[in-house]
Amino acid sequence: MRERVGGLGLAVVCAGRQCERTASVLPVRGLPGSIIALVVKDTADGVSSQILKGAQVTAMESDSAVSVIETGSSGQRTQQMLDHLADKVNGVILPTDAPGISFIRDYAKRVPLVVLNRSLEAWPALCPIRASAPCALSLLKHYHHTAVTYVAGPAASWANQSRWAAVHDIGNRMGFKVNQIGPVHPTVEGGYQAALALEGGDTTAIITYNDLIAVGIVLRFTADGVNVPGDVSVIGFDNTLIAPVVMPPITSIRIPRAQLGQVAVRRLLLMMISPMILLRVFLWIPGMPFGIYVFAC
Repeated sequence: MRERVGGLGLAVVCAGRQCERTASVLPVRGLPGSIIALVVKDTADGVSSQILKGAQVTAMESDSAVSVIETGSSGQRTQQMLDHLADKVNGVILPTDAPGISFIRDYAKRVPLVVLNRSLEAWPALCPIRASAPCALSLLKHYHHTAVTYVAGPAASWANQSRWAAVHDIGNRMGFKVNQIGPVHPTVEGGYQAALALEGGDTTAIITYNDLIAVGIVLRFTADGVNVPGDVSVIGFDNTLIAPVVMPPITSIRIPRAQLGQVAVRRLLLMMISPMILLRVFLWIPGMPFGIYVFAC
């Protein structure tokens, strides 16, 4: 390994074999022919496709099917689509942060619902990101970094807020000096913008909202003569396909979204055969380093 990370092309994974073992348990038999809706903002973002892959595996094992519904980023359209689906599907997986908490609480009384990757007011923050952040920060600490800058994505995004909270809270506990810049657009161009703001400063370690921003930073730094990872370590989020093809490759944090999809479907199938009112339930699967919030009817 080099002295600094950022050009190593690593996927920082905190799930590993534990998640694989959990995914191999016996299938849950829900209602035969059950239809589950996976409601997402964007089907082309590479994130929803990972959740879908895991969800489909468990659904097919249980004689069920998963349908993907794309709503865009509008909270109003998402709520309208969820209302439309209420009487047409047997359950809903909701990884988007578009609907408000009041809507989710009411909707959970109508349709079995699993909410992924989201903290809901009084509930504590979810674990996938908090399980992954220590891996990245430990790697930076191993290479003797003492400060880290988080490059923020969309300010209204729950994912952005939770990633910053994890880097900030865990980083401080590990002795890092942590600061944030942005928000920038979650694209390569946004990364260029961030790089221009960072150049000339004393930043030596960067964690970005997503891989695209990380790619933009690395490309801009490289063009301007900044050595990555020799001078600056850059870590992205999501371990998307673009991370390993950039030169130098991007070190990235991978969240086990396929396993999240599997666990979500399994929980929905259990709800279908054993209906109950469950508000404020945190689902923890033994052996998995993350949890998901479950709202059921």
